[in-house]
Parts: sequence; structure tokens; C-alpha cells
Amino acid sequence: MNDFADQWLGLRGIDDTTPDDKLYPEYTKDELLKPSSVRETQAFFRAMLEGNLGVKHFVDSPWAFVNAPLAKHYGIPGISGVELRKVDLPESSPYRGLWTQSAVMKVTANGTGTSPVKRGVWVAERLLGTPIPPPPPNVNPIEPDIRGAKTLREQLALHSSGGTCAACHAKFDPYGFALESFDVTGAFRKNYRVPDPEAAALPPQQRKGRALWREGLPVDSSGKTPGGEVFAGIAELRKMLAADPEALAKGLVRHLMIYSTGAPVSVVDQPAVARIAKAAATEGHGVRSLVHAVVQSETFRSK
Repeated sequence: MNDFADQWLGLRGIDDTTPDDKLYPEYTKDELLKPSSVRETQAFFRAMLEGNLGVKHFVDSPWAFVNAPLAKHYGIPGISGVELRKVDLPESSPYRGLWTQSAVMKVTANGTGTSPVKRGVWVAERLLGTPIPPPPPNVNPIEPDIRGAKTLREQLALHSSGGTCAACHAKFDPYGFALESFDVTGAFRKNYRVPDPEAAALPPQQRKGRALWREGLPVDSSGKTPGGEVFAGIAELRKMLAADPEALAKGLVRHLMIYSTGAPVSVVDQPAVARIAKAAATEGHGVRSLVHAVVQSETFRSK
């Protein structure tokens, strides 16, 4: 089970990057936070499977598994110890659901900054099962402050201004913009962190614990889904995605088939994926029901 979750969600890449200790000292100094975040996501998926809970919990769950390091990271009071325990989350919590957990946010970022493109592609492919083709070979990666743009949103707008690029980016960039509410460690933010050269220039004895970062530009997490629905931020997008559990079920079924057969899901397999997701509505699109349906499918037996 953990093996599937790690492959599906990309958790095997948890050690691929190390957050900048000058920008995120609270993460790098807590040795328990990173391994706890992986165990959190694994425990969350295990609870979904064992309880046959509906896939809408992937994006909007009223509970989470935390210990003291995670609770501090998420701003949840009253939690002590290193053992994970299930806690209720308020409706206003930005951390409701698997997709905004610390481990997921870390593996979809690098050590210094976040990428709406990378996170948007992750949501489209991993959660919604929408394959995103690689960029054309003649498309250059985004360079900082291209053509005088000041924000990442402006940079992406310039980068994807061409007709082909714009059409493709519209399929995933909005999801990534919503997830800009979380930094490279998965902590909720309203502003980006940037290096503070004045603090860095001070001798250690004069710095006296002063942070080496300062708040930069505000985060704009608004957008418009590929279906044309406008959202102001992560909370509104969460409700939109949770309202369409069949799309989330398709995403899970797709990855269950890839994992169980060892083969990619082809165009020929898409009708089977859709049938399984649609039929699971009678059981609330429960995760265990979807696993059983995949194993019982002709696609699984014939591959």
C-alpha cells in the first residue's frame, strides 16, 4: 500500500531537494519534520483505503494525521509527541486533503522556489488522471524576470502567450496557482520569502537571530479552471474539485491500473477507466471499492 502511494504521489522524491536553510530554517532544523510528513501522507491513504472513504477526501478532508512537528508546521495547537494521531480540522484550514500536505508540496517544488507549472501538472496527472504532454523541444524554460515581468504569474503569461503554449498551460496552470499558497515545505503563506541581503551582510554577533529572509510579493492564488470556473484561492478550488468525485476517481483508477499492470493506460483503456469511476458512485467513490473494481476489470486480467 505504501509502495503504491509513494509511486502515485511521487513521495519517492522526498530527498531529491533540500529547502534553503536561509529561507526555511524552521524546516531544515527539525530532523523529524520530513520523515513525519511522508508517514502522514501514507497514514492518510491507509485510512482512506481501510475506511473505504470517498475520493473527495483527497482534496477536502475534515481530518489529518499529525504529530508535534507536523502540528507546529501546520499551526495546529495542543499536539505533543512524535506519534501520528488523527485530528479534526476546522473548515477554514488550508491543509484539508492529501494534495496540500507537506510531503506532497515538497516533492512538487525545489529547494528555493515553487512552480505553478510543476504543481499544476501534478494535480492534472496524479489527481485527475489528465495526461499532460511534454513541452515542445523548441520551448525554453522560464528564466527569471523575462522581458521585465516582476511576478511569476506575469512570467508565465509571457512564456505561454503563444497559441499552442497557452492552450496547454490552461489545462494545469490554474491548479498550480492555487497551490502557490504553500511554500516549498508545505507551509501556508500569503507572501513569498526572498533573501534579505542586509541581514546576510551583518556580522553574526550583530545579527542576533535576525532572519536571513524577508517577505516579498504577495501570493496570488486565484485562477480559472479548464472548465471556466473562476476561483479566488485554494479554498474555492478545493470545493470545486471535491464537487466532482468522478474526476478524482478517474485519476485514482488510472494510477491503480498503471501500478497493478505495470503498463501505461492507453487510449483503448480510457473507456474502462471511465466505466469503473462512474460505477463507483453507488459506493460514494470509495477508495477500496475502486481498488476492487480495478482488480476485477477485464483490463487488469488481460494485461
